[in-house]
Amino acid sequence: MEEWLQISKFLITLIAVAGLYIARQQYVVNKTKIRLELYDKRFGIYHSIVTIFENMLCDEKVNEKLFFAFETSCNEARFLLPDKVLNDVTQARSLAYKWKRLNRELVAFERKNLSSDNVDVVKNKMIALEEEIESFIDPMTKSFSTVLKFEKF
Repeated sequence: MEEWLQISKFLITLIAVAGLYIARQQYVVNKTKIRLELYDKRFGIYHSIVTIFENMLCDEKVNEKLFFAFETSCNEARFLLPDKVLNDVTQARSLAYKWKRLNRELVAFERKNLSSDNVDVVKNKMIALEEEIESFIDPMTKSFSTVLKFEKF
């Protein structure tokens, strides 16, 4: 009987150690999962900004669906990004809405078949804005790279 008592004490200790090991493994897996989910959400914000800028700069149509996805990403950024990166998202939003306004003006001129100095002014503003967007992309990417590192811990 005493042998069974010793064996049961050993088994209880062994089960407790195994339970601790399993709990530790679950902690590590869950921590990694949370970091991966945060990475995915942050990358989605970055991808949305880059996509809308690429469409703007490649003379592709930027429809309302794309703008809605962009706006949603900008709103999510407030909760997912540190202030420094959030400032870049805010600047990206500002550039996108300036582009949208100028693009609407150009489309209105084209629909009315107007050819005037006003059209040239708007076109020059659009060119300057697109150059500003192009020069903004690299610093924004560097800023995002600080929160898009997924290093093993």
